[in-house]
Amino acid sequence: MSDGGMTLRNGKAITKRRIYETLHNIFYTGKFRWNGVVYPSKHEPIISEELFDLVQVKMSGKSIPHNVKRNFVLKGLLKCEKCGTTIAWEEHKGIIYGHCNYHYSGCEERGNKWLTEEEAVSQIAEAFGDLVVQNPKIADWIQRSLRASHKDETEYRTAKVVQLEKSHEIINKKLDVLYEDRLSDLITTDYYKNKASQLSLEKEAVLNELKRVSAEVDENHHVVVDIFEAAQQAQAKFMKKDPEERRKLVRMMSEKILVSNRQVKVQYNAAFELLAKAAAATNSSKTSENVDLENDILEPLDFGSKSNKKGSEDPVCSIWRPGPGSNRRPPP
Repeated sequence: MSDGGMTLRNGKAITKRRIYETLHNIFYTGKFRWNGVVYPSKHEPIISEELFDLVQVKMSGKSIPHNVKRNFVLKGLLKCEKCGTTIAWEEHKGIIYGHCNYHYSGCEERGNKWLTEEEAVSQIAEAFGDLVVQNPKIADWIQRSLRASHKDETEYRTAKVVQLEKSHEIINKKLDVLYEDRLSDLITTDYYKNKASQLSLEKEAVLNELKRVSAEVDENHHVVVDIFEAAQQAQAKFMKKDPEERRKLVRMMSEKILVSNRQVKVQYNAAFELLAKAAAATNSSKTSENVDLENDILEPLDFGSKSNKKGSEDPVCSIWRPGPGSNRRPPP
């Protein structure tokens, strides 16, 4: 390295020990260690945690064979629940194993049997199954209900724009009449100025609201429908063994995936977490016995409780019903 012009600031040669210390220094990942504990720092990382973890594995002596360069399916997607380091993957005798960087972190997972890629994939697929509404008829009803909700929202926005345009037209007519009255000396100058100022403020408020409503891109309902459809297909797509599709699904649906004692825990992002709860409530209820799907009617359920009054709605129904902001109508 010295022959190539690389030296320390003082001009001295870079020793092997200094290289070893540099490669083990977590500072370059945007973190720092204090009293044996790793903390996040404000400085920009120079390398990724994934690369850092792979270097630690390499330096520990358990490296990936030189003649094999694998793009592992779950590379960079899982973290150790106990020490927070990224799960590194390596292949031994045809089996792909994953483990945290316990060599550096001192994690208590050290000495435990490594998680196999097959085990991780199987557990993630099982977790994705929690998002599926088991009854296909109810799933179809939910999908149609979400699309109907989108239609109602579009109609509301259109009616709102028409209403605002009418208000704008009325204010303009009032300003014209006010101006004509002033030219004809039917009103005083002070009255004209005050009234014109008031109408101008009303006109500005209407124009701002019209601009906001007109420019507002109605993506929310599209997103809801897309999320529901993606969730219903996630497990099947994940099991097709397409590496890119698997990585795409994991990134889209999960906040993070943690590993502890070879057990994989999928933590969904906010949207899919809400959907998982709704699907669980639907799958565990008796909704399928009390639904008229052809007429889009969800009958109230009788759970055998005397306190369940006639006409009360099944809690599952309310989960999939449009919220307070949906199916709105502008005031007359």
